[in-house]
Amino acid sequence: MKQSLTFALIALAALSQSSESQQLGVNPNPVVTGISVTTTVTFNSATNVYSYNYAVTNPASNTGYIWNLQENMTAAPRFLEDFGNDLTIPRGAAGSLSFQAVDHAIQSMSPVPIDGTVIPFGISAPSGWIGSLTVNGTGGFAANSLSSLIAPGQTLGGFSLLSHGVPMIQVMQVIPNWDLVMENDEATQAEAIQVAEIQQSLINNVYVLGPSPIPYPLSPMIRSTYLMCSINCKKISPRLST
Repeated sequence: MKQSLTFALIALAALSQSSESQQLGVNPNPVVTGISVTTTVTFNSATNVYSYNYAVTNPASNTGYIWNLQENMTAAPRFLEDFGNDLTIPRGAAGSLSFQAVDHAIQSMSPVPIDGTVIPFGISAPSGWIGSLTVNGTGGFAANSLSSLIAPGQTLGGFSLLSHGVPMIQVMQVIPNWDLVMENDEATQAEAIQVAEIQQSLINNVYVLGPSPIPYPLSPMIRSTYLMCSINCKKISPRLST
C-alpha cells in the first residue's frame, strides 16, 4: 500500500548573490534565479521505502542551464541503523550500483573521512541524468550530457530519491552549468578565487522534503513530530495531504 504526502509549498530559491559585478571571462555570467522545485513524497509500506519525487522549473527569464541537484545526506552515526541494502544508484555506463558500493568508492576517494555517516539512499533519474554521491556527503542528480541540462523555460520531473528515512525539510542546491572561458589560457590566483565566488553565487538553495536519518520503523507520532520539528525550525508552512 502506498501513502502520499504532497509538499504544496511553492518552493522558490532564496535570492542568490548577484554575480554581475564579478564578471569574469569572455562570456557573460548566466542569470539563474527564481528556480522552483515541487516535491511529492510516496511511501511503500511493503518495502518501508519513501520516494522523494522532484520536478524542477527553470524560469524562462533565466539564461543559465541546470546540471546538478544536491542535498546534504550526512548524519551523526548514532542516528543510523543498517538500512539501505536494497537501494541502488544509476551510474551511467557502469549501470545501477548498490548504495554501499558507491559509498565505499567515494569514501576511498576522499582525502579525509566524510564528517558523519551518509544516510543510505537510492536514485531514479530521468533520461540523461545519473545519481551522485560526493566526498562532501551530498547526494542527488547530475546531467551526463549537455543535451540533458534543464533549459530556461523548462520543467523537468522524474527525479526520485529513495530512502527508509522519514521526511524532513532539506535544502536542495540547484547548480547551474557554467564554463569559464578566458582570453588567456590560465587564470591567475586572484581570478581562481573570483571563479569560486561566482560559482557559489550562482547556486540556488530551495527547500524540499528529503530523508532524515530516522528510519521508518518508528511510531507515527515520532515520525510526525520529527517532520514538524524540521518545518518549525525553518519557519516553513507546507500543506500536507495523506
